[in-house]
Amino acid sequence: SEAPGWEHLIGPVAYRITPGALLGTEYLADLALVTLTVDLTPQERTAWEQRRRLYREAWDRWGALAPRGSWTDFVGWAARTPQGRLAITAHRQARTQLGWCQGKQALLRELLPSLSGRRHLVFTADNRAALAVSREHLLAPITCEIGAKERDAVLERFREGSLWGLVSSRVLNEGLDVPDADVAVLVGGSQGTREYLQRIGRVLRPRPGKQAVIYELVVRQTPEERAVQSRHTALKAP
Repeated sequence: SEAPGWEHLIGPVAYRITPGALLGTEYLADLALVTLTVDLTPQERTAWEQRRRLYREAWDRWGALAPRGSWTDFVGWAARTPQGRLAITAHRQARTQLGWCQGKQALLRELLPSLSGRRHLVFTADNRAALAVSREHLLAPITCEIGAKERDAVLERFREGSLWGLVSSRVLNEGLDVPDADVAVLVGGSQGTREYLQRIGRVLRPRPGKQAVIYELVVRQTPEERAVQSRHTALKAP
């Protein structure tokens, strides 16, 4: 952690390199980023904007009181009043809506058949969306509700090739080895650059001639557009 005084404890940074500088080397596979955009339906757009407005009104009130306050501080402040709790709920519902809107569901129906024969991982915003993808597309789910023994059996089948696709919300982000995966589909749920790098890292283990592909499903005219641009910048930065 880069808290005050950390250099005194462990010394200065000796060398810094970003993942983008390692792509296509012996350390990380080459990578193609494909952004696929969708629109909210008129009904979804209306509901999303209402939820977004409710949250933003509370956030702006908080910002006027504590210009340097953190998100954690805001949640603590908002939890003290019914209006604040409604704002937090609206924020969560708006994010969930973007993560599994009708446009993304339709696009996934078009995309997944084209991945037949390639080991692929689908990342969703939450377990509800992961299980919906699992049921509709017959992909094995890897969620926190799956026991370790069953999870290990599924991953082994994936490695040996009897399963071609897995779907998860966050369990696959880190700590599980899926070396044969070379395609990731990010449907929703990335909380920031760290989670984004964890997810794409699942498909970047190098092998001769490998090019990993990341498909990102993004809702137009929402914060998802800015977020994907920011993540790409962080990935490719020198």
